[in-house]
Amino acid sequence: MQTLPDGTQEETLTTDFVSREVTRGFAVAFRQLYEPGESASFLKAYNAVARQARPQWGDDENWQALAQWRAAHGKLRAKPLKVLSSEKLFPDRGAIGVPGDGPPYPEEIISTYNYGDLIHWGSKRQELSALGRTEFDSAWNQLRFLEAVGGLSHLYIGFGGVVANILAED
Repeated sequence: MQTLPDGTQEETLTTDFVSREVTRGFAVAFRQLYEPGESASFLKAYNAVARQARPQWGDDENWQALAQWRAAHGKLRAKPLKVLSSEKLFPDRGAIGVPGDGPPYPEEIISTYNYGDLIHWGSKRQELSALGRTEFDSAWNQLRFLEAVGGLSHLYIGFGGVVANILAED
């Protein structure tokens, strides 16, 4: 808070995000796992593992555990991790009162940042501008973007460990 000459107080916003270039580099690498059409995407890796595992595992607990990874991926693309956590912790209340639980959702905000600035400067430029009408909105939505890619990144790292373990068994 800052005290103004007339004695009133004004809130100040201080942010400390990593540089845009670091975020841009991360976004390009993240896209390889996130976009279904990329050769290293989660979806392609999951499908390759599933094709090999299904005949061996049938519907046993290993297959069920593998299927949970794909379900979690879909959920994290649709809702922020903090909302999913809130719904799990408080099933009777859902995500009531969780800041940032409304639009844009992870899939939309990731697309907006990636294709409005970080990777391409075109198709989503206007949408990105709309997210940053004020300094607070800009910082808030950048945080939401980072939360969205952070939740999915943890899933991708974890799934990489699952794939490594499956490959080690062969």
